[in-house]
Amino acid sequence: MLTKNIKFKNFNLNHTNKKLKKIFSKILNKDDEILKSLTPNYKNQYSKSLIQKFKKKKVLKIIGMGGSILGTQAIHDYLRHKIKKEIFFLIILKQI
Repeated sequence: MLTKNIKFKNFNLNHTNKKLKKIFSKILNKDDEILKSLTPNYKNQYSKSLIQKFKKKKVLKIIGMGGSILGTQAIHDYLRHKIKKEIFFLIILKQI
């Protein structure tokens, strides 16, 4: 018989790691704009105080990898003559 040496496991059982569950619940309970942007009800709304905070800054640092940073950099290059802020792009490269 072919299945003599095969051990079957009940895959319907869910074993949860309590420590990971506690860490994830802490992260998800924070009132964070980035986490809110991942919800289906997010409407791209920002408070005036958040926008005012970034308007006062003279230097911005944008971190990303791949298309997320390259698209932003392309828009910056196109509108460079209108932008008065100094912007640094930090590109994260994946090592192969």
